[in-house]
Amino acid sequence: MEFVAEFRELKKLSILHSGLMPEVEELKARLADLLPREVTEEHIYGPTLGTYIGPEALGIVAFEG
Repeated sequence: MEFVAEFRELKKLSILHSGLMPEVEELKARLADLLPREVTEEHIYGPTLGTYIGPEALGIVAFEG
């Protein structure tokens, strides 16, 4: 969560994952304490990206501006 707190002008935050994982819900709950809900989005990555990052990867994409 320290990573997210470093952005001073955060416009949007995306959670990137492979599908239904318990860790996604936990991450969303932790982020809800830091950010308004409308700033956070959720995206499921496809097989092409999964080839490089693995089938159970979980990440945060921050858009600052």
